[in-house]
Amino acid sequence: MINSHESQLSSDQPLDDPADDRLGYALFAERLAASVQTMIPTRGLVIALYGAWGSGKSTVLGFVEHYLRQKPVVEQPLVVNFNPWWFSGQENLTRQFFNQLLASLDSGDSRTEQLRERLADFAELVSKVPVPYAWGGEVAARLLRPEAKDVVELKEKVSESIAEQQRRILIVIDDIDRLTAAVIIIEPPHGSRNARRMPSHPPR
Repeated sequence: MINSHESQLSSDQPLDDPADDRLGYALFAERLAASVQTMIPTRGLVIALYGAWGSGKSTVLGFVEHYLRQKPVVEQPLVVNFNPWWFSGQENLTRQFFNQLLASLDSGDSRTEQLRERLADFAELVSKVPVPYAWGGEVAARLLRPEAKDVVELKEKVSESIAEQQRRILIVIDDIDRLTAAVIIIEPPHGSRNARRMPSHPPR
C-alpha cells in the first residue's frame, strides 16, 4: 500500500509561511527580517543570501517578507520583488528593473512623485548606455546634447529623493543563479562607468 505522504509530488514552489517550515529556516528569516527593519546603515545596504540551487533561498526570502508584514504598518518597508530570470538582455533587464520599481511606488504623495520622475529619467539614461563593444553614436550624441541630464547629478538626486521617503524600500532580487555571467556582469565602456553604476541610496 502506498503511503499518501510518499505519493505526493513536490511542485518545487518556495514557501512563504513559516508555519510550514521543515528545514529550520524560520528563525534565521525572522532575525534577518528584524535586522532589515531596524538597521540604519549610512548608505544603501546590499544583503546577499548564498546557497546551492534548490536549497531553499527563495523560501527564506518568502519567510522574511512574512515577518516584515507582521510589523506595524508604519514600520513595514515597501517591498519590491524583481526576478531578472524573466527577462533577457542587459538593457532590457535594466529597464524592466526600473519599471518594476516605479510600478511599486505609491502615487499621490509629492515626494514620491518626485522620486518617480527622477527614477524615470535615471532609468532612461542607464538603460541607453550600451554594453561592451557596442558604443553607438546614438547614445553618445544623446548624452552630449545640452538638454541631456547629467547622470551623476541625477543619481544624487535620486538618492536624495529616496532619503525623503516615509518608508524604507526593500528590493528583493531572486533567481540570480539562473542568469548567465554575460547578463550579470555588465562592464561599461571606459569613461562611462559612473553612468552604469546603480545608485547607492541613503537608508530608508
